[in-house]
Amino acid sequence: MPQVDLKQALAQIDETTLDLQNELNHKQKLQAWDVALVGGMQKPISGTAVNTSTGYRPFVSVTFTYNFNAVSYGHKLDNATRSLMTMRRQLNDELAQKVDGLQKSMAERLIVQKESLPQLLDEQSRLSGEYERLRTLDSPEALRMKSQIRVSLAMAAMKVHLARLQITLLSQSYAQDQ
Repeated sequence: MPQVDLKQALAQIDETTLDLQNELNHKQKLQAWDVALVGGMQKPISGTAVNTSTGYRPFVSVTFTYNFNAVSYGHKLDNATRSLMTMRRQLNDELAQKVDGLQKSMAERLIVQKESLPQLLDEQSRLSGEYERLRTLDSPEALRMKSQIRVSLAMAAMKVHLARLQITLLSQSYAQDQ
C-alpha cells in the first residue's frame, strides 16, 4: 500500500476545492454582464425604403445589460467560499485527530500484544508439560483430561499464532505511519 502524507493530501484537496469554487464563482459573476449584437435586413411595413433598390435596408442593434445586484451577489459568493473553506479546515482537523487517535490506538494495541505474548507462550508450554505428564496414563479419567488438554493446547497455539500475526501486522502498519 502506498504511503500517504495526510497533511499534504488534505492541503491538496483544499487547494483543489478552492480553485474549483473560485472558478464557479468567476463563471457566476460573468453572468452579470450581457452584450448582444443583432443585425439584419428589414423592410418597412408601409412605403418603400429610401435609397435602396430592393426595398430592404440593413440594421444593427447593440444591447448592453448589467445586473446591479451582481456586486452584492459576488460578495455572497465570496463569503460562501470562505465558509466552505472554514468548514473544510474543520473537517480536516477532525480527520487528522481521528488518524492520530487511530495511530495511538494501534501503538497501544501493539504494546498490549507484545506484553501478552510471553504469557501465552508460558500457557502453551504449561499445557504441553501437563499433556506429556498424562501421555502414558490410560485410565478413563486420564483420557478425558488428555482430551481437554489437547483442546486447550490447540486453543493456546491458535492464540499464540494470532498474537504473533497481530504483532506483525501492527508493527508493519505502525512503521508505515511513522
